[in-house]
Amino acid sequence: MKIYVSGPITGLPVEEVERAFSAACEELEEDGHDAVNPLDICARANAKSWSACMKVCLKELLRCEMVLVLPGWEKSKGCALEIIVASSCGIHVVKVKKKTKPLKHKAPDGKKNKSGEKLAKRPRAR
Repeated sequence: MKIYVSGPITGLPVEEVERAFSAACEELEEDGHDAVNPLDICARANAKSWSACMKVCLKELLRCEMVLVLPGWEKSKGCALEIIVASSCGIHVVKVKKKTKPLKHKAPDGKKNKSGEKLAKRPRAR
């Protein structure tokens, strides 16, 4: 089954975001699924802004049979949009309830949190 992984990105430490998405994708692939990682989609498309990322990601999401939503989605505009699109188009949405390590939302725009971790930038719409 082709499964799109949705989760909060903006304002979180880059390493933490990459770790959460990689872990989810690895687990899905170990279970025999084709995992779709939005971080990879945006990188391949060279999408620099939030809106550019959402456009390419939503296209890919629509090719999937299911969306797996990582914890913390409630604070994410992108996750909310992905859930609405998937649900409206009849794509099954499954929300992960358990966190292995809490995701902490901090200030966006590449700033650092108190422990010095670099935070993911929110791409600017042009």
